[in-house]
Amino acid sequence: MKISKKSATLLSLALISIIAGCGGGEDDDNAATPQNNNTTSYAFAKAGIYQTGEQNFVATTSKTIINNEAAYIPSQCYTKKEDENGAILNPCYSCHTDAEEPNYIDDVELQTSYEFAEYALTNRWKNLFEDKSAKIAQISDDAILSYIKTNNYLDANGSIILAKTLQNVPQEWDFDNDSKWSGYTPDCYFNFDDEGFDREYNGTYTGWRAFAYYPFLGTFWPTNGSTDDVLIRLSDSFRKNASGEEDITAYKINLAIAETLIKRKNIAIDAVDENIYGVDLNQNGVLDTASEVVYNWVVPKYDGVKFYDFSMLYVGAAKEELVKNNIHIAPGLYPEGTEFLHTVRYVDFDDQNNTKLSNRLKELRYSKKNYWSTYPQLSNAAMAETKEKDDFPDRLRAVEGNAESGLIGGLGWSYQGFIEDKDGFLRPQTYEETLNCIGCHSGISATHDGTFAFERKFDTQSFQKGWSHWSQKGYKGIKEQILADGSYEFSSYLDTAGAADEFRENNEAIEKFFDPEGILKSDAIKTLHDDISTLLSPSPARALELNKAYKVIVDEQSYIYGRDTILKPVTNVYEKIDEEILAKDFSSYGSKTDAWYERVSHDLYKWDENDINASRVTLVEESLLPSSPTHEHRVEDLLLVTESNYSRIAIIDGDTLSLVGRFDSGYRAHGYTFSNDGRFAYNLGRDGWLYRYDLYSLKPVAKVRVGIDARGIAISNDNKYIIAGLYVPKAAVILDAKTLELVKYINISDINSRVCSVNDMEGAFLIALKEGGEVWKINYNDPSFAITKTTNVGEMLHDGFFSNNNATFFIASHDHLAAIDTQTMQIKAKINTGILPHPGSAASWSASGRELASIVHMGEGKNTIFDSNTLEIVGSVSATAGGMNPRTTPNMKYVWFDTMFEPAQNEITVHEKEAPFSVVKRITDGTYTLHPEPDADGDYVFVSDWEENKIRVYDDKTLELVKTIENIMTPTGIFSTYRIHETLGH
Repeated sequence: MKISKKSATLLSLALISIIAGCGGGEDDDNAATPQNNNTTSYAFAKAGIYQTGEQNFVATTSKTIINNEAAYIPSQCYTKKEDENGAILNPCYSCHTDAEEPNYIDDVELQTSYEFAEYALTNRWKNLFEDKSAKIAQISDDAILSYIKTNNYLDANGSIILAKTLQNVPQEWDFDNDSKWSGYTPDCYFNFDDEGFDREYNGTYTGWRAFAYYPFLGTFWPTNGSTDDVLIRLSDSFRKNASGEEDITAYKINLAIAETLIKRKNIAIDAVDENIYGVDLNQNGVLDTASEVVYNWVVPKYDGVKFYDFSMLYVGAAKEELVKNNIHIAPGLYPEGTEFLHTVRYVDFDDQNNTKLSNRLKELRYSKKNYWSTYPQLSNAAMAETKEKDDFPDRLRAVEGNAESGLIGGLGWSYQGFIEDKDGFLRPQTYEETLNCIGCHSGISATHDGTFAFERKFDTQSFQKGWSHWSQKGYKGIKEQILADGSYEFSSYLDTAGAADEFRENNEAIEKFFDPEGILKSDAIKTLHDDISTLLSPSPARALELNKAYKVIVDEQSYIYGRDTILKPVTNVYEKIDEEILAKDFSSYGSKTDAWYERVSHDLYKWDENDINASRVTLVEESLLPSSPTHEHRVEDLLLVTESNYSRIAIIDGDTLSLVGRFDSGYRAHGYTFSNDGRFAYNLGRDGWLYRYDLYSLKPVAKVRVGIDARGIAISNDNKYIIAGLYVPKAAVILDAKTLELVKYINISDINSRVCSVNDMEGAFLIALKEGGEVWKINYNDPSFAITKTTNVGEMLHDGFFSNNNATFFIASHDHLAAIDTQTMQIKAKINTGILPHPGSAASWSASGRELASIVHMGEGKNTIFDSNTLEIVGSVSATAGGMNPRTTPNMKYVWFDTMFEPAQNEITVHEKEAPFSVVKRITDGTYTLHPEPDADGDYVFVSDWEENKIRVYDDKTLELVKTIENIMTPTGIFSTYRIHETLGH
């Protein structure tokens, strides 16, 4: 974008390189020199243009709600969870997730629902829907540039304007009418040294320390309208030594201890002699030189009066206060007196179009932890809130406090804010305006002690060890964060939300990162991995328009109707959530297309050999396992049932037809296999977690994460190896079946294909490459795991299985079933069985001297039956719609298969084994029934009902319902331990 000469002059007057924050990436060589040489080149006090004139004091003391009594529910919570094509999107996961103790809020269901009180079903954030384009157009580029470069926090003398005003608090702001300001008085000069500490102009520390962090997902990215920063300050005792003297080293150590406890990880520090402070910071049992604070938390003892025997201590005066129990310590919690300062600003940019913070503040937000709550107290508070919500679902939240002293969040924190008045001066936010902050900071699972940013602080390998202000170094060149699950955080948000913001209104980002089909562009994502500013920073043209849009809200003083920066009325947000919307099922987010896997899946995650090895966990030592079953159930007649949405497996006794236990598992437990002796079961979740279970004790004994997205597993006949097929990354992994240690990593990324089917036979594994159209035979008796490849098998391969004698391997393609000779690996035939064949594990049986097999189809209601030796199709059985799972065993009288697609998702067809394969019965119990599976004896058949959370059990001979097993949650696949006697595959 070209800037006019007049605009360039304004930039010069404002010393444009000041606050080179959210994307500048370099220090500013042109900034004015600060008054002490301990600070960097940033000099907010010499910003060039300052707010002038007399402030008209607007009354802010009223607690009367004018517009929205549920203002603690942010506007983002009204986003539509599906796009115009019906695809389910889930930006909500960023806030509503699995909380980490001591955050006991359980709100994951808000990812897929709108559980609001009746009043809150109406979206009162009216600014979202009002067309302000005409008002935006009236503001010129020069005018908005001049405005945002004007400092409304400091005056020309470097004094804090608000602090001066609050010394003689205006009556209009004095809630308690005592002529004193009882809230926070701004005392930060934004004058930072090379360790991120804020200094007064004479060099005195204010206690505030800036830190760099990964911005929270979505709204707070500058590309969506605002730049911001966050500072932390611990109370006086943390900044002093044991003698009560100011001690900056003690303060730095205490901040590192606070970071260690919030992040629950070791934090590097400058080398320090522990003898000075009498604290074993590195937890090595002696007082020596420490270069890190080691996280080693043990719950302190309690004698009924006070806590003692701390495994971790603060240093200096704070240590003495802790021992006296005047302050407290625990993982995931800040000590009493902790303060945060958060400025929200306009989006400015320098002469190289790098984004930076504006001189002007939109808001100054402040929070302070006033009292301590223990884990039990926090748990009880969360349970009490849940109970109240259950007992009084339409009762709105009551929030104590006022505009002067702040609003009380309920977790020990108070929150206060200042915001621009009509003339651009900062004024206290009203009660209703401040209420907007409460929901996010005290009512969601994503926070750590009510905060967002500090847990996301850059590590000590970063610029200034993570202690810096955005004015000292911006986002440019910062690599994208990789989370513990292997995902690139920002890329995954784009992928999951379908946009760079919750409203899906940022078209600039959409065009930059998504192709016309809505799939992320691989090249753009790769660039993002190396430089987050490519996502976070808007173009100068967009920045100007965003600034103008917010200035309209300032002019209107319409904050209570929403302060989101919107360029046009939103279309992807509900104005009213009605019964139809409440009844919708949004749980299918995460389903991905073949194009997604092909084009971008491999760019969204990192998971390699090192990650696999690091993830392996031994849950029970092999030497501690029992030598015989410790329960009364027949190990050879257990059925394992995937509880799809609950990351667990239900265990059913095939004799008593009852639930006898559960295993933890990966998400949507998918692939099952069993050791040949029947002792151990293995399961692979779609999230890549592979578990080994001991069927004698019914306990998981080991686990390892082999990938990000996975499907099938198989075990070698000698029980020596387990192989897992991965979707993401594109690979196959061979493990030691006993220890789950990595033995061989087979990278298939050069073929750009998922591994869709994994099977075992004597001496070899067979894997199918979905997009690659190949089947590989891996010789596991060869130390090098030699591979023989069969190519041109078909398009989009899927499930595979063996003939009863293992002589032929059958693999489903998009339009046929390929038969491969397992010795020569030559294709014997391609059988046209029907539309979109889906064998599952197939059904196989003997009839009239022939070996028969059958497979169903997703594209049509048909179970095709063929001779597995001659490959001749001998018959078929129709169904109302397509299915996915046929099943029989030698002990069963009939063949069963499901129908999983509309209009008959509850249809189970049962037919004869002998030609003409007559239908004996169509069972239509339930709502969404699937995956028939027999017990070991073939007496009973178990059928999942995914929707009704139950398993129905039928007599295989009479086909009558025998029993319903309740409370099996979202059941899908059922796998009997009898499968160890079968050769069909997984």
